Amino acid sequence: MSRALLLLLVFLSCKRSEDLRGVEEKTPDGGTFLIVDDDGQGSCQLFLDGRRVKAHQPREVSPGPHQLDCGDPKSTVTVTVHEGHTFHFTYWGR
Repeated sequence: MSRALLLLLVFLSCKRSEDLRGVEEKTPDGGTFLIVDDDGQGSCQLFLDGRRVKAHQPREVSPGPHQLDCGDPKSTVTVTVHEGHTFHFTYWGR
């Protein structure tokens, strides 16, 4: 097998995809999770779909779009989590 073909196969088999807001990776058990890795440098009261959550703790979610905010509706961002993946939220910036 040529080196170029081997590199292409390795690239296509990557399990992670990046988004402006974070990184998504396949879960080994097929569950769907969201982890808030950016807690606004500790100054943020995190809410996921209107419910208070703690940073760095996996939350099982349904596949699809989810609303995150820092306790202020003006800070709301939407992220989409795909079925069988874990989304690591890492960026609040606009």
